[in-house]
Amino acid sequence: MGRVHSASLPSACVKFTSATTGNSRRLRVCMTASIFVEERPKNSGELEQVDSDTTLILKSQPAFVRARQIAKLTGLRLLVIDIETHEVLGKTDPTTLEVLPEKIKRHLRRIDSVWVVEQTSGLVFYAIPLPQAFGKVTLGIGYVLSNSDARPHAITLAAAQRDWSQQRLDEWFSKQVPCSPSIVERLLKLADGRVETDSQMSLLSEEINELGTQLDHALAEICLERIPGLIPSEGCAIRIDDAYGEAIYLSTADMPIDKSEAAALIARFEEQIGSRPLVKNDLDGTLLGTDFPKLKSIVMVPIIEGSHRIGWLIDCNINNQQGYRTVEVSLLNSVASILGTHRCNLDLYLQHEELLISFVHSLVSTLDAKDPYTRDHSERVARFARRIGQQMKLPFDDLQDIYLAGLLHDVGKVGIDDRILRKKECLTDDEFAQIKQHPVIGHRIVSGLTNLKKTLPGIRSHHERIDGLGYPDGLKGDEIPMMARILSVADSYDAMLSSRTYRKGMSIEKVESILTDGAGTQWDSRVVDAYFSCRNAIARISQQYKSVDV
Repeated sequence: MGRVHSASLPSACVKFTSATTGNSRRLRVCMTASIFVEERPKNSGELEQVDSDTTLILKSQPAFVRARQIAKLTGLRLLVIDIETHEVLGKTDPTTLEVLPEKIKRHLRRIDSVWVVEQTSGLVFYAIPLPQAFGKVTLGIGYVLSNSDARPHAITLAAAQRDWSQQRLDEWFSKQVPCSPSIVERLLKLADGRVETDSQMSLLSEEINELGTQLDHALAEICLERIPGLIPSEGCAIRIDDAYGEAIYLSTADMPIDKSEAAALIARFEEQIGSRPLVKNDLDGTLLGTDFPKLKSIVMVPIIEGSHRIGWLIDCNINNQQGYRTVEVSLLNSVASILGTHRCNLDLYLQHEELLISFVHSLVSTLDAKDPYTRDHSERVARFARRIGQQMKLPFDDLQDIYLAGLLHDVGKVGIDDRILRKKECLTDDEFAQIKQHPVIGHRIVSGLTNLKKTLPGIRSHHERIDGLGYPDGLKGDEIPMMARILSVADSYDAMLSSRTYRKGMSIEKVESILTDGAGTQWDSRVVDAYFSCRNAIARISQQYKSVDV
């Protein structure tokens, strides 16, 4: 049976007939031309092939990857759909019946976070935003039964369209686990938060590893540029293994052997060489020279980090009568030592960065204990700001500085009277004047910490405004550091969403309306635009900090 599109399907459209296929009783759909539009029929083999091909393509699509992650964490099935055409692009479970009532379709374009609705038919529909697939805006959508006795007409119709037997439909119903809308919503929010956290941690890990790789790569390039001016050889190469076992391989243009031949050469000698260089001159007529006919002479120097060999420095075919002498070998050994020491220093640097972040978290925890409102506020602002900066394509180092500045942006509140911070009523003008001193106090505290100096612009200026009406310095426009402009949007977003003792948090619609209205006056328009470009990701981060009981 071909794909069937329905506009509005009255219950009388479906009935059971006794058409026999083998020994099974099949469901049939009574169709009229006025109700159904049927595409060219496809046989079951064609349909299976289409589904198989689609699944293979979608497996590499971010939308389908996230959908499978959500499905695995929750046990809920998801259809990946194009919100414009309502086309099903893929399924986390190929046996899922495609059920998408018109009432649900009308809501799809407005869904920007976890969405759950219960229908009187006995179905609970749920949806969650997904990344784009093939340039299309997608949603993950699915359904569960609201109670074990429910037999929704939409399910019966979908089963009939797939030519299911009555027995198969009964088995399908018997395997369904009913679930309340509140439980479904909580499951999806928890899973979405978990996936987003894993994604952020994976990204951070990749960026840190990329930083280390770039530093290794940069120093290796410098060494390769300098060695030919010191040793008159035909070519030189450096191979360094990263923390994940992947090899960085660089060579001069005239290197007589290629990457695969260098790997074979290393494999031949790596078990024989300890920490000392291997020197081979006059290779003509030797077994090594026969196996590698382009080599006339060679030096292989292990690159050592601590007690571990992490790579090799190879120099080939020196242009002199004597071959490689002690002076050339010593020079190459020194270069290898520099590369090994650099890797060791890089590891120490990354460890230092982790310790620095731990210290900052401890400092922020002290502030959390002093002012209950700030609990998790600084962490949220830091993550929002970093995500906005990422959307603005800022480099990794800047993103790290923005994150630390976000953690520390309110640290100056440790110098504010506890009674003001904990006050449940609205602040007086004098009390607010004291609160407005916290950027200056925070700047003064952190300015004494050398490793955190890059965060100072954000700490001091995150309450400045584009129109010059902010504090503490009344900066305006481009006078405000970009770090502070990003933090200002992130801080305001979280503050407006958060409830205080004297007011309830605003709705996301209200918050975004205020951000739109204030773009160009209170906030930098470019930063506000960046927020809207990643608003779903930021909403997922925010959701992780809401208490959820399952």
